[in-house]
Amino acid sequence: MRRKILISILVIIYIVAAIFVYYIYRMWPMLSTTMGNVDRTEEHQSHNVAENPTDGEYSTVYMTTDISPDGLMRVYEALGVELTGDNIAVKLSTGEPGSNYQDPFLECMAEAGNTYIALKEMEKIFSEEGIESEIIQVGNKPIRGCIGCRVCAEKGCCVFNDCVNEIAPKFEECDGLVIGSPVYYASANGTMVSFLDRLFFSTPFDKTMKVGAGVAVARRGGLSATFDELNKYFTICGMPVASGQYWNSVHGRELGEAAQDAEGLQGMRTLARNMAFLIRSIELGKEEYGLPEKEPFERTNFIR
Repeated sequence: MRRKILISILVIIYIVAAIFVYYIYRMWPMLSTTMGNVDRTEEHQSHNVAENPTDGEYSTVYMTTDISPDGLMRVYEALGVELTGDNIAVKLSTGEPGSNYQDPFLECMAEAGNTYIALKEMEKIFSEEGIESEIIQVGNKPIRGCIGCRVCAEKGCCVFNDCVNEIAPKFEECDGLVIGSPVYYASANGTMVSFLDRLFFSTPFDKTMKVGAGVAVARRGGLSATFDELNKYFTICGMPVASGQYWNSVHGRELGEAAQDAEGLQGMRTLARNMAFLIRSIELGKEEYGLPEKEPFERTNFIR
């Protein structure tokens, strides 16, 4: 019995030690940065580039305190490389003593990701067409799913007071909604799905004739399935779906690779122009004819 207990204790100690070593290995870049290894002098804040030999090769380190999407793009420009994401290390800091390293890093990665590049291409066209637009990140936020409590029917908003309730007024005021998502297992991002489930279910306002468009981004497959999934939110609410020149999709895996998908980005520009035309046409139609007449809803359950 003692031998069995001793063996069990040794196994537990071994497992704990292995987990600790793995944790230190994975977290060391972040720990070394937060402990002060990032130079925050004015010289490095001016987008300096330094080359350090490593094992006979050269790796490039770019130090910057600008964590905006444009700031991250300047990293690639300063390095003089294409947006492939290969052999590039980017360490980001807010430049403030005691600032959190991980959160701004994750936020910047999301904002400069391939889905962001696709939506940014549409935003340029909207601006040219005189249509105000705003890109809102939700995929990197802790958003829980709908629990079917139906409290929103009484309160007029979701019982969980997070970014769903913050964005709901913007959804009510806007004339169109573009949903962009990376593909996870031939489906939209899980956080995005939770966000959309609650946003559409908890908002009581009429969404008829708000124009919708879905955009899917992936390395290879699952785009059509995700595109179809996103469009279902529009079609259940009487929202016309804008189309482009293909199923709205862009390819890219590593950070920035979507910028190399010329056909995909052209599709985003076409989609934006078609969406702008549809929004204007619907606005003119509403002024002339109003919204379509709605019949009382006939709810027919399969099980009574």
